[in-house]
Order: sequence, then structure tokens, then C-alpha cells
Amino acid sequence: PCSSLTTACTREPRMPTQAPTGSIDESFEITAIFARLPGSRLPDRPRGAASERAPGSCAAHHDAADHRTQVRAQELGLLHGETGLARYRASRFTELTATSYPQASAAVLQIANDWHYWLWSFDDRTDIRGGDLAVDLPRHERVVGSLRELLSGRELSLTTEAADPNVRYLALILAELQAVAPAACCDRFRHAVHEYLVRGSLAGARNWAADHTPEPVTFLGQRIHEGAYDTVLPFIELAVGSELDDDTVNSAAARRAALLANQIVVVSNDIFSYEKEVRREGNPNNLLHAVMVHERRDLRSAYLRVVALVEEWTAELQTLM
Repeated sequence: PCSSLTTACTREPRMPTQAPTGSIDESFEITAIFARLPGSRLPDRPRGAASERAPGSCAAHHDAADHRTQVRAQELGLLHGETGLARYRASRFTELTATSYPQASAAVLQIANDWHYWLWSFDDRTDIRGGDLAVDLPRHERVVGSLRELLSGRELSLTTEAADPNVRYLALILAELQAVAPAACCDRFRHAVHEYLVRGSLAGARNWAADHTPEPVTFLGQRIHEGAYDTVLPFIELAVGSELDDDTVNSAAARRAALLANQIVVVSNDIFSYEKEVRREGNPNNLLHAVMVHERRDLRSAYLRVVALVEEWTAELQTLM
């Protein structure tokens, strides 16, 4: 899968530590659509008892979470045969989860691991040529309709898509999250997943079906949702034991920092996925490709432009931390 945060964290090679600088002839205007902050710092985050756990204390839960996610995926029909199992093991989901949330309880680690796999499996079906939803946009739209019903708390319509494995899997994840997370945290997760599905996944699928390359500014607005970055923020909150109120989460500094981090991750992913995503798959949902098409640049020039963006966002994020 090409788009998700989980993919960005598991794909090799990693991003180089230094990228070309100083060779951009003008600034890219995408960030103009967001208000800049005057060197403000993020508010201190509250700390709970869970934040005092020793780093690596969730290591004992690693094998149990890995086994449970694998079994669930097989029972739901998302993981098939030896080939599917080999791909699952090679992606090392639970290692990613344990590294990302070293202070998480066993329950939070399990839910986060299931969500990482949920994203990977849904991307696999929608964002890879030959995926069952990638080749059937109307069905993709109907599955998203069932997922949206689930996220809203409404009773699922009696349709074939209501029994889709990703719908059933998300129902399990939501039920288990609700058992351990404050209501506000659950609401933020539901909203982030909704935005991923509607403004990210479906928007990208429609572009691909129409062979449409959006303008870079428009695409970046899509990409920050398609990467599903915001969906994992509630797990960070739970893992460190912080119960954040809406005022803190929605403060200008917190929102700007989250946006910058999101852009850095998803656009870096676009750089490394260009060969597979655009050249092999023919998928137009890639910022390098959008810059090349709409600014009439070659690959090298587009690469330098996009790298400069990532460096600009990184520098600004450092001032906020």
C-alpha cells in the first residue's frame, strides 16, 4: 500500500538524513493556505500515571498482540494463505506498534496494533492496482458508506457491504477503544477515521478512476487525510496516559504542530513511493507527480521542490517543540 502512515513507517529505504537545499528558485505556496504562528510553543501536556511506566514495559505484550491481530485478520478473511502470512510477518506491524507506543498498556497496544493492520489491509484493497476495491469504485464507495454509519453510531444498513471484513474489524476496534479511552479521545478517533475515508481514501480513488491529477495545493489537502496521520494521535494520548481536553488539542499551536508533522510524514512518503505509485501503478495521487504535471517540471526539479517543502516544515516544527 502506498498512502498510509503505517506504510510510511514500514517502507525501506528510510529518508536520508540530509537532502538537497538551497537550489529552489522560489518558495512553494502550499503553506500559504495555513495560518503561521509566531514562534509559539505547544502547551505543556498533562501527565498521567501511565506516563511513568518504564520505557519498553509493553515488550511483554508484543507477542500476544501480534498473535491476536494475525488471528483476527485470518478469521475476518483479510489475511489469506502462506503468502498473506509471509507479507504480514515481513511488515512487522507489532514491532512498529511497540516502538511507537513504548509506554502503552497491553490493551492500548492491542488496539493500536489492530488499527495499524486495519489501515494496511484497507490500503491494500483500495490503493494497489488489482485490489478488490481499487478495481470497483462503486463498491469502494458503498463500503465507505457502511464504515461511516459505523463511525456515526447509527445502526448498519442491511447491505452486503455491512458484512465487509474491514467494517467488521473496525466495529471490534471501536468497541475495544471505547472500553479504555475517554469519550473525547474516542470522538477524535472517529472523526479522524471519517476524514481519512471521505477526504482521503475516496478522493484518491476517484482521482485514480478518472486518471485525474489534482493541483498541488488541492492534492496536499487530500493527502493529509489520505495518510491517516491524525488517526494515530489518540493512541499516543492513551499510551502516555494523557487525557487531553478539546481546548488543548484544538489550540493553534497544537493544531499547527500536528499539521506540520502530518505533512512531513506523508510528503516524505510520496517521495519514496513515486516509482511504485506513479510509474508502476499509474496512480496520480502523488505530490511529486502533481508538481511535475501542473508546474511542467522534470522529476529532479520536482524532487528538489518537494524536499525543500519538507525541510521548511521541519524547521518550523522544531520551533514549536
